[in-house]
Amino acid sequence: MELKKQVACRFIIGALVGALVGVLEIWFYEYSLRRLIAAAACGAAFFTILGIASSWATRNLLNTCVAILTDGAIAAAIWWLIAKPKVPLSISIALGIGVAFLFLVGEQMSKPKS
Repeated sequence: MELKKQVACRFIIGALVGALVGVLEIWFYEYSLRRLIAAAACGAAFFTILGIASSWATRNLLNTCVAILTDGAIAAAIWWLIAKPKVPLSISIALGIGVAFLFLVGEQMSKPKS
């Protein structure tokens, strides 16, 4: 029962924080309701999946890479489905993976050296 509460808490916090971060980071590129919803949905998806997979992903660097890059692809696909941009889905997913990779590099570089 404790595991279910922990997963539910990570899901809710990830969705709320992710939606806020998505709106703050992505929405200003084009001000429209569709893009606002797309930004909130992709941020919520990214942080929700990251929050749920964090216990698995932090075991080693390979798991972290797989989790974050897959998460970036899923978030980009969600953004593309809602925002309906003129670029193909493959380009959107590639950009999502690229941004997730930059997120990963930034996180790895900010860790203290041991």
